[in-house]
Amino acid sequence: MKRVFIFVLLVSVALGLIVVGPYAVVAEHEGYEGGGGCWDNNNRDDTPWQLDSNVEGPDCSGLVFKTWELQNNGGSGWTYHDLLQNDHGPYSSYNYHSPLSTNPFYRVSKSRSVMQYMDAFAKNGHVALLSSTPPPNGNTDVVIEAYTDTSGVGANVRTYRYDSAYSGVRRKGWTPDCWPNCGSPEDVEPPARWQRVAFIPFSGRAQDLGRMTFPEGPNSQPTSFGVALDGSIWIDDRWKSRVAHYSPTGRYLGAIAGLRDRGDDLVLVSDRVVVLTREVSLSGKGALMVWSGPGGMWTQATVNENGRPLRTGFFAPSPSEVIVELGGWDDDPSGAGPRGFAQVDIPGSGQVHLLPGYPFGSGMYFRILPVPGSDHEYRLQFSGPSGESVQPVGIRVQVGDPGATRIVPAIAGVGEETAIGDDVVMFVRVAPSRPADVDRYGGGWWLLRVGRSPVLWERLPGPGVGDDIQARHIAAGPDGGIYLMVARKSGMEILRRP
Repeated sequence: MKRVFIFVLLVSVALGLIVVGPYAVVAEHEGYEGGGGCWDNNNRDDTPWQLDSNVEGPDCSGLVFKTWELQNNGGSGWTYHDLLQNDHGPYSSYNYHSPLSTNPFYRVSKSRSVMQYMDAFAKNGHVALLSSTPPPNGNTDVVIEAYTDTSGVGANVRTYRYDSAYSGVRRKGWTPDCWPNCGSPEDVEPPARWQRVAFIPFSGRAQDLGRMTFPEGPNSQPTSFGVALDGSIWIDDRWKSRVAHYSPTGRYLGAIAGLRDRGDDLVLVSDRVVVLTREVSLSGKGALMVWSGPGGMWTQATVNENGRPLRTGFFAPSPSEVIVELGGWDDDPSGAGPRGFAQVDIPGSGQVHLLPGYPFGSGMYFRILPVPGSDHEYRLQFSGPSGESVQPVGIRVQVGDPGATRIVPAIAGVGEETAIGDDVVMFVRVAPSRPADVDRYGGGWWLLRVGRSPVLWERLPGPGVGDDIQARHIAAGPDGGIYLMVARKSGMEILRRP
């Protein structure tokens, strides 16, 4: 039977539906150690039959302590604990079962209308976390628990909700990953059909796009694009030193010529087309080329703070201002200097103004924080007038035949944050980390949306050629639609998701 693979956002995805889980799921398949609180994410017990010997694996209360990001000082704040950090915390299962008013968690009703994902069932002797995976029947729940040395950490079907020895417990200030639109596991948008809106071929003709092919290494085609308020499409046509303009159906409308350096990224802000270019020296320093229409000319500004040039990442699209990611001082090889998101004075000085994160919605900011030492785990940070929420996300690859699956190590690159109303959409590139698994299972593109709308985790149509140089794959449309630019052998395809 042919083997298949699915990419998983922390816990299993079935038939295109996502179930989102937090840090607890990262410890699945690890060992169990009484009083323990560390593991190494290799999906096995490295120290079997060595119970209570201060080796690899958490116990039940240690798993809850790290999942809830509790603090050793008993406070109600949040502290991220690395998976390899052996920190069990000061709480036993009895503390979770019968919390004091000063504890950073409290009792809640065990009814289905009250308990939410990652609340806990606790008794004197054991505590388990409620998973978002739907149970097989109404008399059970799926929980994540560190159970025994024999079974280790895993997702199990239990009847704790109906066992009088267990109480329901919730972490103070806890919000699920769908925040600020908290919902049930079923509050997930199903995949949609991507519609082809345009195909623009490669050729030397004025109405077509440029491409450079090399005897060795990846080919180079247009790197980025944007969709204007009228639905027209602007493409950074780097090998023709211009930005090409097309109608919503791909009809050529003209181009803005005269780009001195090849563009890396493009963003549309009001009536301006802004292109991020790099110097030929391959310095990280970004020069912003700004065209203000109609009938305008290119003007240039270097991203800087008080005149000192900054190393730039890529744009974070915003309809009203130019937002870029910063990577420190351009003239400091140590990487020191401002980092994060900044608003840039354009047109004008190129002076930056640091922001708490990527602005989206009404007064909200968003950041992706990679987990140190991991190439597939991230923390999504939301902040705004009502406070801050940091939610863990990990991405794994599940492979196998129907009925027999396993998890293989994966690498996940998350980026291209794009605001669409009160949501943030991200482009995710996922691949197995072992060369043999890459050859066997390949990789894939995925779309992740978080915010006020239901969570969206959806596989994207992949390119027909190498697209290593392409910097921007997704863009927001004027009607809330999501646009995707895909490299093909003979041209660039533009797709739209309603």
